[in-house]
Amino acid sequence: MRLTKFCISAIIFFGAFNGFSQDIIQKLDNSVISCKVVEISESSVIYKLWDQLSGPNRSLARASIVKIVYENGQIEFFNEKESTISKQTISTEAPAVKNGTSSDITQSTGASDEFVKPELEGLNYAPLRVTAAFNSLGYFSLGIDGESKIISDYVNIGFGYWGHTFSNISDYTYYSFRAYTSIYAPINKLSGKLDKVNRGFFPFFQPGADMVIQFPEEGGTNFSAVFFWRVGEDYYLTDKFGISYSFSQGSLNNIGISWRW
Repeated sequence: MRLTKFCISAIIFFGAFNGFSQDIIQKLDNSVISCKVVEISESSVIYKLWDQLSGPNRSLARASIVKIVYENGQIEFFNEKESTISKQTISTEAPAVKNGTSSDITQSTGASDEFVKPELEGLNYAPLRVTAAFNSLGYFSLGIDGESKIISDYVNIGFGYWGHTFSNISDYTYYSFRAYTSIYAPINKLSGKLDKVNRGFFPFFQPGADMVIQFPEEGGTNFSAVFFWRVGEDYYLTDKFGISYSFSQGSLNNIGISWRW
């Protein structure tokens, strides 16, 4: 229970902060909006006007947007078929005045017109874990396991090695070599957060088998094979590093670290 509370607290107190930057939205009618993009959903873009950052959030339908030029120069396209409009670049400067009337805006972001829509990173959940396991009977073990993708985005195959110590329920040292299938759910991908598919929660269920090698005190070596299961989740704090907790047969609590290889 204390371990579970610790894991939950660690996740709650972890946060990430976005930089304070100016973005520019180009609409289908060729008008531009200087703003700070707050959120992008499947149907709309939520933003604050650049000169009213303390004001209310505003919403704009995705269908009315050609592209967003972010402060760092990255361009995200929303309606690529509007090619004649999206060929233009954008400027936040006031339009020039010619013969008493406003001329067309000369747009420039300092970036090339040849920008293409940035590719979102694909899901790459193939974790390598180092884990300690224990229970209330004094059992303790330490192991490492790694996975490789076999079915796109939902099923991995994994292999691991574990060393087990003396406890109240065993009077000998033994080792196990593990092979298992990992069935998991990429929560951010399933919820539509495609820019963060390699972060967040990855709940999993892992059935498999252990090849056990025992070394009893009286001598000799014993071999056996046993069914194994584990249920839990990884939480990735970044695209490459996270923490892991699971519960497995024998009332074992497993806690460790997880990273992409």
